[in-house]
Amino acid sequence: MINQIIKKYRVRRERLDETTARLVKDLWPHVIDGTIINGGNFQIRDGIYRTHYLATASFKAAVLLFKRAKSKNKKATLSFLIDNFSIRDKVFKIPKEYLKILKENHISLKAVFYFKESQLRNRAGRHLVKRISGGKLKAKNLFYEVAHFFRKIEIARKHKTLKVFTPLGTALLTQQLFDSEKLGNKVAMNLMHEGSYVSKNNANALVYHSLGGKMTVINVYFKERADHIIIEASLHK
Repeated sequence: MINQIIKKYRVRRERLDETTARLVKDLWPHVIDGTIINGGNFQIRDGIYRTHYLATASFKAAVLLFKRAKSKNKKATLSFLIDNFSIRDKVFKIPKEYLKILKENHISLKAVFYFKESQLRNRAGRHLVKRISGGKLKAKNLFYEVAHFFRKIEIARKHKTLKVFTPLGTALLTQQLFDSEKLGNKVAMNLMHEGSYVSKNNANALVYHSLGGKMTVINVYFKERADHIIIEASLHK
C-alpha cells in the first residue's frame, strides 16, 4: 500500500479562500473518470445546524473540483455525508451558505449525492463489523489491526444498554468507501473539517485497503489551530 502526503498548507484564516483555490488546482491532476468528491460534512446537534467555516471551505473546494470536472467532461460525482442521527424532523436541508456556493458555481442541488450516517452504520454493522470480527463479538470493543502500519483501530463498541455492537466513525467512513467503490468509482476524494469527524488520521483509508478496497483514496483534512489553519492532503492506494 502507498500512503503519502501530497500537499500541506499552513495559512491564516484571512487567506483561506486563496489557499482553497490553490488546493483545487493541486488536487485536479488526481481527478479522473470515476471520481467521487465528498465535502462539507458538519455536525448537527439537537436538531441545530452548526456549520463551521472550515466545513464550508471543504464543501466549496469539493464543488469547485466537481465544476471543473464537468467543464472537462470527466465523469465525477459530488457527494455529501449527512449527520442525520440528530435531525429532529428527519428531513435534511442544505444550509444557506452551501446553497449559495452551489448557485455561484451553477451546480444544481439535484447533482449532490447523499450518504446518510444512519444507513452507513446499518451496513457497516451487517457487513464490516461481522467481517472483521468473524462473527465472534465477546469483548466490549472491536479493534482492527493494520499490521503493515502497526496501528490498532477501533471499529465498534458494545452499547451499554442494548448490549449490541455499534459501529464507530471509522467503520462508517470505511463503509462509505466500499459503497463508493460499489457505485463504480475509481477515486474517492474526501475533503473534511477535522473537527466534524471523530475518525481521523486516515484510519478509513487504512482499514479500507487492508480489507481489499481497490479505489485510490485522497483524504484532505482542514485543521484549525490557535492562530492558523493547516490543510493536509494525503494519497492512499
